[in-house]
Amino acid sequence: MPGIPSSRLEDENRTTLFDLSLAQVLGKIKPGVRKMVTALRLYRVKTGKTLRQVARELGIPEVGLCRVERGQGYIPPAWRQKLASFFGVPVSEICDPTTGWPVLVDMEMPKLIRRQA
Repeated sequence: MPGIPSSRLEDENRTTLFDLSLAQVLGKIKPGVRKMVTALRLYRVKTGKTLRQVARELGIPEVGLCRVERGQGYIPPAWRQKLASFFGVPVSEICDPTTGWPVLVDMEMPKLIRRQA
């Protein structure tokens, strides 16, 4: 690229484990290997509600909830009690109460049924 030193360009194109999100790292696991799933996503799937339904009922952004469910971000303090109350569990069941990072569960993700368009 013009104007960018080649050493800097190479550094920008290099991907490290720290650059990858949890979902991207999990996506690189070979088929047949169990993947970690956030407890939050399991609770939502067990209720039978869509991500959009939960986000609207709680008044939180759908995109933010999606990122949290995939392990790509922490649960903001304002959402923690709302989510815990919604699913009827203590905050510690869905995230670390101090940092807000989602709790991971070592089990296969249940099969999801997609709506027909």
